[in-house]
Amino acid sequence: MNQGAIGFKIKFFSDKDECAISNGGCEHECVNTIGSYSCTCRNGYVLHTNKRGCKEAGCKHDIKTAVGEITSPNWPNKCPSRKECTWLIRTTPGHRVKVVLHEFELETQPECAYDHLELYDGSDSDQTVLGRYCGSKKPGTIVATTSIMFIKFFSDASVQKRVFSATHQTGKFDLYKHFPKY
Repeated sequence: MNQGAIGFKIKFFSDKDECAISNGGCEHECVNTIGSYSCTCRNGYVLHTNKRGCKEAGCKHDIKTAVGEITSPNWPNKCPSRKECTWLIRTTPGHRVKVVLHEFELETQPECAYDHLELYDGSDSDQTVLGRYCGSKKPGTIVATTSIMFIKFFSDASVQKRVFSATHQTGKFDLYKHFPKY
């Protein structure tokens, strides 16, 4: 026996995937973690106090992050009818807010009187309109002239579609390079 020898110790564990059976009892999404799991809800919903069910969330968003995703309620599924949602994006002074629409599918109507998405250059709908969009043609990239952009989405009581998915970011963007051509 060697007096200076050091042994070793092994510690191991096994973990089961609680989400594998019946989605862990979660109404929307089950997220497996080591030794546990948690339920999460799709966009437009919040976790119920029972920590498994989902209930409709408010539709007023105040965003202060430099990068993120914006989606219509219940994305990627069809949007519920009669929704009016807003997003106020505020970032570093001196930067501009840029929004890129990746998926876009709203009810088509020439004046966009029914389901529509509006983007404003400032903090509310009293500011300059950057665009009002409907139909299925993606508007592309929209850039504010300041560090604040207000977005408003409206769905009426009739045709329901998947609606939209977008990303936002902030930086020192060339304003004229990114404005959509009319």
